[in-house]
Amino acid sequence: MQRSGANAGQPLTMSGDQASAAYGRYLKSFDTAIPVFFGSSLKSDVSSASGSQGGQ
Repeated sequence: MQRSGANAGQPLTMSGDQASAAYGRYLKSFDTAIPVFFGSSLKSDVSSASGSQGGQ
């Protein structure tokens, strides 16, 4: 059913103003370079990372 679209909903329309704003945001997304490495601000918990079950 999903592949054939037999039970697909009706297409939703978008106003010209909405489409223009969305396209502008899309174009602006190319202004920022993608970093080579993404760091993490999360603290690492060695016991959970090693698969420890907390003494169980």
